[in-house]
Amino acid sequence: MSAYNRIRDAIILHRDYKDVITYAACPGSFILLDPPYKGTEDMYSKANFDIEQHDILFSFMSEVNQQHHGEVKFLITYNNDPYIRGVAEKHGFDTFVQTRLHSMKQSKEAGALYEELLIANYDLEKQAAANHLYLDEQKSQMTLFDFKTNYTED
Repeated sequence: MSAYNRIRDAIILHRDYKDVITYAACPGSFILLDPPYKGTEDMYSKANFDIEQHDILFSFMSEVNQQHHGEVKFLITYNNDPYIRGVAEKHGFDTFVQTRLHSMKQSKEAGALYEELLIANYDLEKQAAANHLYLDEQKSQMTLFDFKTNYTED
């Protein structure tokens, strides 16, 4: 299946994440969030995403989760930061740490690894098992062509 077929019905919006999620959130939808990682906020001056925005993001996603009774699935990627992990757990979200290649360091430190924190409003390991992709065995980055089933199913 071509990449075009996978994304042909996609809607791309250039807006504040709260506007986009409010627009798109409906039962059965899946939302991927990749916010500025903690400690890198100063690299996103135009985005106005300071340290306080991490808490606002989690509170907002908690509201979305409650409003839709968990029927809108989401995954948030972060660096493995204790503060972020604590905020995620405070809101009752599932967390999983995945070690992967650090793509930004490969030119200077071949093989450098990075701990990515995955945060979701569903059981990440259960979903991975259902899709025959065990997170602790995944060693390469996924592509548009790796999907085998619906990742939003419980």
